[in-house]
Amino acid sequence: GVYAVAVPERGLGLALKVEDGAWRAADAALVAALDRLGWPGTAASPGGAPESDPLAPFRNAEVRNTRGEAVGYVAADFELPEMPC
Repeated sequence: GVYAVAVPERGLGLALKVEDGAWRAADAALVAALDRLGWPGTAASPGGAPESDPLAPFRNAEVRNTRGEAVGYVAADFELPEMPC
């Protein structure tokens, strides 16, 4: 799947392609990309505070089995290329 985020009033946009199209990976990848870009309102942005981070539930989300037991987590593992300004 392809996912997109936009903040029109700031002229910002981001598109994300998850290779296997699985939604479970999209949340973690999108939050990681936003962090790495210093997106406004994320913990990694200037002035961002982890305790007030609205994206916290999507970072390293737990994976649970059919009995509801935590068996792992989903985390993003990628590098963003340098972008010319």
